[in-house]
Amino acid sequence: MRFLAAFWTILAATASGHACAKPTGPPLTFLLSANVTAAPKFVVGPEALGTRVGLPIAGGTFAGPYLNGTFLPLGVDLGILTDDGKFYPNGVAYLNTTDGAIIVFRDQGYQADGAIYGSVSFETGYEKYKWLNTVVAISSAALTPSGSGSGVGLDIFIVGEIP
Repeated sequence: MRFLAAFWTILAATASGHACAKPTGPPLTFLLSANVTAAPKFVVGPEALGTRVGLPIAGGTFAGPYLNGTFLPLGVDLGILTDDGKFYPNGVAYLNTTDGAIIVFRDQGYQADGAIYGSVSFETGYEKYKWLNTVVAISSAALTPSGSGSGVGLDIFIVGEIP
């Protein structure tokens, strides 16, 4: 019984010491920058938080120290456009790397102070890029006009080091 009392005392002291430490943010590693071209947007309709709009993916490019390539002309961002003009993305696109790998790219986020921030995930069966399946990634994006449709410029970062 004394052992358990000592164990819980040490555990509580350790936990409380950690909780009092000044929090620090995780390190970020740059993965890639992308310019996505969207076809003309379409309106899906009103929802609780705003209007659901679709931005079909027409193409685009991405480049970074670990992978480069193009966006395939499939996928769509079915985000919410709020009454105050903010955009909350919820998209899926397909990346085609220069060495032929296909990678599913998903991004869901919110807009604050003009920038759009998102939580990114990847999915692929290509051995060289399987490490992307388990990373924690974030995006910083901005909508950009281009021709009859619109586009998105974004930077993607991995939390921590590249595995």
